[in-house]
Amino acid sequence: MKGSNSSGGKWNRRTFLAGVGGTGIAALAGCTGDDGGGAEVQAAFVFDGQIGDQGWIHSHNLSRELIEEENDWLDTAFQEDVSPEEAERVINDFVEAGYDIIFTTSESFEEQTARAAEEHPDTYFESCNGFETAENLSRYGVRVADGRYCIGAAAGLLTETDRLGMIAGFPVPLSFRDINSFALGAQSTNPDAEVEVRFTNSWFAPQDATTIVNDFASEDIDVVCSNLDDTGTVSTANDEEIWGSGIYSSMSDPGGDWYLTNPIASWEAIYEGRCRAVRDDEWETQEVWVGMDEGAITLDDFGPEVPDEAIDAALEARDGIRDGEINIWEGSQFEDEDAGVGGPIETEMDEYVDAVVGSPP
Repeated sequence: MKGSNSSGGKWNRRTFLAGVGGTGIAALAGCTGDDGGGAEVQAAFVFDGQIGDQGWIHSHNLSRELIEEENDWLDTAFQEDVSPEEAERVINDFVEAGYDIIFTTSESFEEQTARAAEEHPDTYFESCNGFETAENLSRYGVRVADGRYCIGAAAGLLTETDRLGMIAGFPVPLSFRDINSFALGAQSTNPDAEVEVRFTNSWFAPQDATTIVNDFASEDIDVVCSNLDDTGTVSTANDEEIWGSGIYSSMSDPGGDWYLTNPIASWEAIYEGRCRAVRDDEWETQEVWVGMDEGAITLDDFGPEVPDEAIDAALEARDGIRDGEINIWEGSQFEDEDAGVGGPIETEMDEYVDAVVGSPP
């Protein structure tokens, strides 16, 4: 039976701030009490794409808008569509303009952010998906693989051919986690499911995504996911009448009747917490990598035609991950590897699990 069930149980920013625990994450969340007092904080965001991409940058910008709207002590600014070649100039412009904390939202800005941190010790820097840290430089990211595993669990039941497709940007650990968790989630409900992969070597490639989805459909692949920042995958999947899933933000409108769901990244708690820490003179260098159990990754509402059985499988996986009852890497070569911040699953993954067809590029 098909229905319009939603993912349910989404965690908002207040839940995240109130519910997290442990020294590192508690410091991330910062003080959640009275907003009165303290100096005004100016925060700048450097985006490697456009705020209207409906994916990665869209999720960051929505969080930026929300924290500014809800905190009268905070002012924000952003520069979108910044290339790696322009990044250092843009970062330095924000420093010279007097911004207290600067968030750079791409691993391609890692070296530029580190240099700026060294040159400007009185400014705080936060590098998304980078790995370098310093006295005034922290790094942060979210475990999107948590959500992709749940979508894989649904996909394993949706497929009628046992053939799934994944479109990825670059062959970096983030993509390998996305691909492998999707495959392992699918096999948790359908041991015969296999995943075929295509890389675009770009995070924004709507034309390439369209071509790949068309090719997948002609090869009897009937569920396709993407970790690109555009809606080309889900819109073309809808045209081809195969199930489609994107990443980071809701893509339900372009996904149409054949939209599965998306993993949604919620950055508000990270951004508000780090800005509060600046305001309260409590900022410290941190390495943050959070997922479903902290509320940083949720599932979007499911598409209007997703069967209840598939929804239930995804939500069961979600609850198991949240409760610590499911290790998404169990049964794979990564089962015994450190899945925490700074561990090899975050920083080194470069091979496929058995359910993925072919060899990595």
